[in-house]
Amino acid sequence: PSCTSIPPKEYKILVWGGINYCVKKNESEIIIVGKPIGKGADNLVSDITYMRQNGRGINCNRHVIKHLSPAVTKDHKHYVEAAACLAKEAEILSTLNHGNIIDFHGVAEGCVIPDQCSGAEGHFLVLEKLHCTLAERVYQWRDEERHNKRRLSFLTTTKYKKDKLAIISRLNVALEIAQGLNYLHSKDIVYRDLKPQNVGFDASGTAKIFDFGLAKKLIPNDSRRLTSCIGTPLYMAPEVAKGENYGLSADVYSFGLL
Repeated sequence: PSCTSIPPKEYKILVWGGINYCVKKNESEIIIVGKPIGKGADNLVSDITYMRQNGRGINCNRHVIKHLSPAVTKDHKHYVEAAACLAKEAEILSTLNHGNIIDFHGVAEGCVIPDQCSGAEGHFLVLEKLHCTLAERVYQWRDEERHNKRRLSFLTTTKYKKDKLAIISRLNVALEIAQGLNYLHSKDIVYRDLKPQNVGFDASGTAKIFDFGLAKKLIPNDSRRLTSCIGTPLYMAPEVAKGENYGLSADVYSFGLL
């Protein structure tokens, strides 16, 4: 079976011989956790080095594990808040299915990656592996522009064609982000932290929105709106920064700044 065929499941972690084994409750599926490849304020993202499903090894190059950072276990209140945030993210992701939203494949029964902590329990998510962010892609585009200017300055027609292709490529990325955001809004979910660092690309180059730690499900037909000042200041809508009432339109403002 392929990695993408794995439905959301619950896992527990076993440690044996210094290796982390994430085991499905009925032990028909095992994941071996690799080294961390990314980090956030309260979480780490670790690679997966091996997956076995129904006794067969499967391709694991398309999955990662997002789990609590060992640092959060040192403060009980911080730990509880971080674990609740990760569980909330899992709840939202489990309701989503769209080509421009990161794929969600599983959630822990209750544990952190335990080789780095005191054994306290928390949560981890099994997610689709993304290979670079929009922030990294923007730097790549800038490097390509500088290279083309130096190399093709005397070839006006060739440079025009390359510039045109670059613009089309970027517009396609913008369209994919807009499609993902539109899908979230159709589900009454306000994302609240849209920025280049939270848009990634899968192996085929498709743009996908990830990191739903600040996302919020709105209550349909409820007159109350959000007021929390949450997100990244550079991409934050004015009404959010001022602590005023806001809704889905706050994401549209952030999208415009991308």
